[in-house]
Formats: sequence, structure tokens, C-alpha cells
Amino acid sequence: MNDGAILITLGSTDVTFQIKLYNATTGALETGVTITDLNIDFIRVETDNDVTIAGETSLTALSALTDAHADNKALEIGQGYYRIDIPDTAFAAGAFSGSVVITHDSDTTLPATIDWLAIDTFDLAQSGADGDTLKTLSDEIATFSASSGSPSLE
Repeated sequence: MNDGAILITLGSTDVTFQIKLYNATTGALETGVTITDLNIDFIRVETDNDVTIAGETSLTALSALTDAHADNKALEIGQGYYRIDIPDTAFAAGAFSGSVVITHDSDTTLPATIDWLAIDTFDLAQSGADGDTLKTLSDEIATFSASSGSPSLE
């Protein structure tokens, strides 16, 4: 279940998300999932309105939660939470929205979806807006972020 789209800067690299996985039968948070049984796929809505779907890729395990970002890697954090390192190609320039989908090889774990919308800070900075306008926008974004909490998937 996803509470809403996450804002991502176009061309972002080394993006990591925290997700929750749920047992398909009980609805309880799923712990002890074998990372190599998880798969990642992403869908991008391109700026020319084409939709592209990346082929499913199996995730492999990180050695520790403190490891540097590595595309298509994951690790259990605990209590049903998992760290997922998203491949850079998911957020490459040329798309304005998309979804990242994490699935399990069996039907015992529900899929997790992360919906995203692209923002382009370069366009904002180059828009000709004066410093006060940009400061106001920055403050509004900070206020929104503080009121909604950090991005997470439920």
C-alpha cells in the first residue's frame, strides 16, 4: 500500500527506499524474507507519453545496512522493513512519473509499490524567479516535508 507519490529529482542516482513487506495470507509484516527471492521492476511514463517497463531483475543481498548504495540490492532492516537500493535507470531523465514494484517469487508475500513524480530543480532555478520567490518555495517544500514525515511505504 502506498500513501502517495514520492518526489524525485530527475536524474537522481543512488536512491534507497525503506519498504514494508506483508504476508499475503495473514496481512502481518513479513520478516525473514530471502532477499534473492525478491524482484524489482519499474515502470516509467516518459515525457513523450510513452510508457516503458523494465524487465524484472532479482535483488541480491547487501552485507550490512551501512553498505554504500548498490543498484538492485536489498537487506532486511527488521520488523518487516527492508532497505531497497533502486537502480539509477529508474529515475533517469526523460520521465515525469513512474512506479517501482517489488515482488516475491511466491505468492506468500504481497508486492510493494513505490509511485514517484519527477521534479526538475534546474528548471525552477532557471525560471527567472527572484531569490525571495525561490526562498518561499523552498520554505513551503520544507514545511510540507516536515508535516508529512519522511517518505515511507505502508
